[in-house]
Amino acid sequence: MNGLNKQPPFVLVDSYYNDEKHILTQLICWDKDNSKLYLPLFDDETSSNKIPVRNSTLVSRDINSDMILEVPTLLEFVNTALEDEGGVTNPRPFNEKYVTSDYMVAWCSYNQFTPKIEAYSIVNTAYGFILEIPQ
Repeated sequence: MNGLNKQPPFVLVDSYYNDEKHILTQLICWDKDNSKLYLPLFDDETSSNKIPVRNSTLVSRDINSDMILEVPTLLEFVNTALEDEGGVTNPRPFNEKYVTSDYMVAWCSYNQFTPKIEAYSIVNTAYGFILEIPQ
């Protein structure tokens, strides 16, 4: 057990998923009692990872300088663009064709394999910047 966060040691792995445009994060742990590796964030019932696939430029990093890696989790980015429909200005509904390289991200650490949001940011993958949103 690691005294820093009272959980078994683990390895955090970011890896390409299907192609070089998507990335997946997995935690790999050693189960000392059963002498085997296990994946605490893998859902056996759905055969899927609990951390969703994301753009490959959004890799895990220490976003808040606490020496613990945070995993980026994409949040729904509200599209606030407006469009004019016959003189009436309305918010434009979400549509794939309007998706840009901007993402709202919650940066999560994992203690006892439960996500804890450490920071929020807006990330632009086209220009490579991260704008941290103060909490």
